[in-house]
Amino acid sequence: MKDDLNKVKDSVSEGLDEAKEGLRAAKEDLGEHAERFKEGASKAKDAAREGFETAKERAREGLDTAKTRAQEGFAHARESAERAREQAQERYSELSDKAREGYVRARKDMDDLAGNVNDYVRDNPGKSVLIAAATGFIVGLLMRGERGDR
Repeated sequence: MKDDLNKVKDSVSEGLDEAKEGLRAAKEDLGEHAERFKEGASKAKDAAREGFETAKERAREGLDTAKTRAQEGFAHARESAERAREQAQERYSELSDKAREGYVRARKDMDDLAGNVNDYVRDNPGKSVLIAAATGFIVGLLMRGERGDR
C-alpha cells in the first residue's frame, strides 16, 4: 500500500510539475501576445496620430485656399463695383450736361418766341386781337363740345 501511495504521490507530483510547466508556457505565450498587442496598439496609435495630423494639415490648406479665393472674389467684386460707380458717375455727368444744354436751349427758344410774339403784337395789334379772339372762340367751342359729350 505504501507503494501505491508513493505511486499516487509521484503521479500527483508529476501532474503538478506538468501543470506548472503548462502554466509557465502559457504565461510566456501570454507575454508574447501581450507584447505583440502593445506593439500593434502603438503602431495603430502612431498611424492614427499621423492620419489626424495629415487631415489637420489638409483642412488647414483647404481653409487657406478658400480664404484666398474668397479674398480674391471680394477684391474682384470691389473692383467691379468701383468701375460700375465710375461709369455711372460719367453717365450721370453726361446726361446732366445734356439736360442743362437742353434747358438752356429751350429757355433761349422760349425767350426768342416770346420776343417774336411781343414784336408781332406791337407791330400788328389788330390782327393779334382778332387771332386771340378766334383762338378763344375755337377753344370755347371745343370745351363746350366736350361737356356735351359727357
